[in-house]
Amino acid sequence: MTPFSQDSRKQAARRLAVVCAALLAATAPGPTMTQPGPPPLAAAPPGANTFERLATGAGITSCSKALRTLGPVLTGPEGSYAVMLMANRVAPATSTFSASIEKNGPAGTTLVSAFFSPGLMGGCDVGYDTVSTWNKSCQDVAEQDFRYAQPLNVIGRNVSVLPYSATHHVYLIRMPGGCISINKEMLYP
Repeated sequence: MTPFSQDSRKQAARRLAVVCAALLAATAPGPTMTQPGPPPLAAAPPGANTFERLATGAGITSCSKALRTLGPVLTGPEGSYAVMLMANRVAPATSTFSASIEKNGPAGTTLVSAFFSPGLMGGCDVGYDTVSTWNKSCQDVAEQDFRYAQPLNVIGRNVSVLPYSATHHVYLIRMPGGCISINKEMLYP
């Protein structure tokens, strides 16, 4: 066995580097192997709220009417909320998307988790959960804040439910020193 000379080692290293670079270039996404990118972004309609502008900027156009009518209800006044969207990067205009909203108001901070799903007939199905904490008993929250005067239905030991309709419930969870409410509703506008 003869040892390689310094020059032949350099040549072998160069050849190996060229082969590795060629393999890397062949497997990297390029003009022939690209994933579909997001579609061009649409312009937000005049007078759009921050929530609408954020969704439109992400390429979400299919639920614009629902965003326009329900957005202010879910977020509250401009400047009192922060929104984070989760959407399909490839087809945002035709896929379900969700929004997590931190909403500040007189009662404190509330988390709103909402989804918007384009319907087959051109509409948009919407669902949301609003999570709030209260420094009072769940019975007081039910009576004073949700105007629910009936006896509370209990799911288990610590969770009560206020069944407003087949698609709208409020869940009250007892905790030390207060109550957590989860307002859950499904809408089919």
